[in-house]
Amino acid sequence: MPRNAFTLIELTIVLLLLGVLAGVAAPKYADAVAHFRVEAAARRIAADLKHARAQAMAAAAERKVVFDAAADEYLLDGVVDLDHSSQIYRVSLADAEYLTDILEADFAGGSEVVFSHRGAALAAGAVKLHSGGHTRSVEVSLPHSITIVNVND
Repeated sequence: MPRNAFTLIELTIVLLLLGVLAGVAAPKYADAVAHFRVEAAARRIAADLKHARAQAMAAAAERKVVFDAAADEYLLDGVVDLDHSSQIYRVSLADAEYLTDILEADFAGGSEVVFSHRGAALAAGAVKLHSGGHTRSVEVSLPHSITIVNVND
């Protein structure tokens, strides 16, 4: 006579194996999420720095990006938010989509980078980001280069 059900021992073994697999996979998943978060934050900062540079050239006026490492956010001074035209362009890296810390922002001793009316950065520097065990740096070189550097992985 054929069986139509699993025994309690078979179900326990399957659940035990699933628990072991989940225990092995969970840290790898968390590490991958942290990697993608810090990478997304670095790409966002690089894109926003390029946007500020383009805005400076379009307006023929200086534009600056001000970083606040304590609040893990930055703003593009003189640039309106693309979604809310009555607000200044501000990005919080503490939001759920990034959950990334700004370790430091250093541009010739200050925490802001200024682009001239011609789009040239007035000081070189970098913003260092961290999430999980991953660190990225977005570097601004004189006069026009903006690059993302893997600090560690």
